[in-house]
Amino acid sequence: GTVSELTKNKGIEFAIRAIAQLKNSDLHFIIIGEGELKNHLKKLTYDLGIENQIHFCGAIDNASKYLKALNIFSLTSITEALGYVLMEAGLAEIPVLASDVGGIPEIIEHYQTGVLVAPKDPNSIAQAIDKLLKDDSLRLTLAQNLKEKVQTKFGFEKMVEETTSLYK
Repeated sequence: GTVSELTKNKGIEFAIRAIAQLKNSDLHFIIIGEGELKNHLKKLTYDLGIENQIHFCGAIDNASKYLKALNIFSLTSITEALGYVLMEAGLAEIPVLASDVGGIPEIIEHYQTGVLVAPKDPNSIAQAIDKLLKDDSLRLTLAQNLKEKVQTKFGFEKMVEETTSLYK
């Protein structure tokens, strides 16, 4: 699943197309968020015949508290600065699949703290989802590594220390 604005830059269309490629009726994709592409994305799910697998939940306050319900967190952005939601996914200790764009690789290291995929590439996304779903050990390891990285590199104490250092 994902927590995201439903805009072109977030690349959710490519995740939906990846789900359609997997032909796994047990696979469900939860989308928390709103945006101008909602109707387009809903139509796409119908056109692909996966409308029963894609769930549009709308905007939800404090959505991060629902992250633990996901098996995999997806951020298939076309462009992204840092992706604060990736840190929330890390703290929720769930594995992350994300596009290799912008600031995402600062948080997600390929097969260390998550899986990086090519942007705009449903095939790459589908392969990564399939691999993660089939490998419980990999999902657990990536989730634990990401949580540790977020706590040590992006924790409150670390941010205060770096900000103080900058001013000195």
